[in-house]
Amino acid sequence: MLSEYTHTFEHLGGCAIFDEVSRPSVSKKNIMPLFYFVGETHTLASALRPSLEELCNSTSDFASCTTPHPLDNFLEVDAPSAAVVRLALLDVKRKIRQARLDVQRQSAQTPHHLDSHS
Repeated sequence: MLSEYTHTFEHLGGCAIFDEVSRPSVSKKNIMPLFYFVGETHTLASALRPSLEELCNSTSDFASCTTPHPLDNFLEVDAPSAAVVRLALLDVKRKIRQARLDVQRQSAQTPHHLDSHS
């Protein structure tokens, strides 16, 4: 029997709605949830995948991010738990924040006469 939950998770300054669907995995002892991020596709998948892999490699767990079809408007994430997905999203948020700070720091160090093309 599938149990379905709908959660809201704040990330990247906005809100993403995803459904967590518990489903049996190959082993009946383990149940691996499947998450759907509605309105998110390849951009979030590309950012999320390395964080998920890093978290799961240390425990030998499986994780994946896919957009089943190019016209689909959702991201499908297989992960060991909601906690792993949350940690991966927080890691993505931290990396984006750091990239923004780096860009601001670089633009503050660039002489203004080099910014204009006139």
